[in-house]
Amino acid sequence: MSKVLNVENGNYIVKVEPGQNIILDTSRAQTNSNGELIGKVIINGQLDVKGNTTSIQSSDLVIEDNIIVLNKYLDGSGVATVLEGQSGIEIDRGLDGSRARMVWDESITWDLGGDSGQGTWTFRDLGYGEVPIYIAGIKSPGTLFIDVGNEIISVENSVDYTSKVFNYVNGVIEDNGNLGVVNDNVIVNARAVADYIQFAFNTLGTGNKLEMYDTSIIAYDFDYDGDPSRIEVKVDDVLKFTIDNDKVSMHELTFENTTIRPTSPGADLTLRATGGNIILDKTLHVLETAVGDEPVAPTEGVKIYSQEQGQGDTGIYYLTSQLTQDELISRNRSLIYSMLF
Repeated sequence: MSKVLNVENGNYIVKVEPGQNIILDTSRAQTNSNGELIGKVIINGQLDVKGNTTSIQSSDLVIEDNIIVLNKYLDGSGVATVLEGQSGIEIDRGLDGSRARMVWDESITWDLGGDSGQGTWTFRDLGYGEVPIYIAGIKSPGTLFIDVGNEIISVENSVDYTSKVFNYVNGVIEDNGNLGVVNDNVIVNARAVADYIQFAFNTLGTGNKLEMYDTSIIAYDFDYDGDPSRIEVKVDDVLKFTIDNDKVSMHELTFENTTIRPTSPGADLTLRATGGNIILDKTLHVLETAVGDEPVAPTEGVKIYSQEQGQGDTGIYYLTSQLTQDELISRNRSLIYSMLF
């Protein structure tokens, strides 16, 4: 049989002897099939607990609110503050484990990108030393930064971390068709970087560049893709000197094996002695010029070339700037002609 107590005006106050308890017993020690005490205490209105400690001994706590506020208006003036600069949640892990805390710490400051702030979440053990967190990933809506102060980011406790980044065979990186890379999207550690540099030197070759403004020296050595090794020198961003595996080129000259030729097709090759002579230490061999490919008359001086020998019996021809073109005559032929004429 239900009973209702109505107080139409004023408050309803229940007082007991100081230090004693007010007990609302809805179960009378009876439990349901799950061993839970039966009955409920229902409060139609707000619950305001003035004491310093509130203990709830239930197995499951269900809270409908989506936000739980801790440390609200601690200073009594209506301004939210944090006691001793910290506020958070502490978890009792039983006799065999130290308590753990997730604490908001106002003493930790950060300054990035010109914007500064104070306070961050920290995870601590019983001695309030920082402990790691275990999560599957972190997703950021924008730039993700990691500030470790004077410390480092470490993968020390990871198992075979470097082998998940690069293709290791017997402790050495080897090419796997992807330049030795296993996963393109992971962050490498110092050991993997050092190993990959060694792999690049031994396998891929190197590219190096010494540059100041628009003048540079560049070295290439990427034989893995079939391209020859090469050194380039640029002055004022103009290519002046190159060394390939089979030739050297500088300005407008190319030295290829024992051949010296102009780099640009159709350009002249000039040998010039200043105040002295051009000396040939051995035989001068003039290759034959094809018929129809005879030289154009020079603007000054004379051109000498070789073709099949004619009446002059030498095969050495000349073409002057005055368009005189003929074959030089051998000594024997000149004697015959002198006797005939």
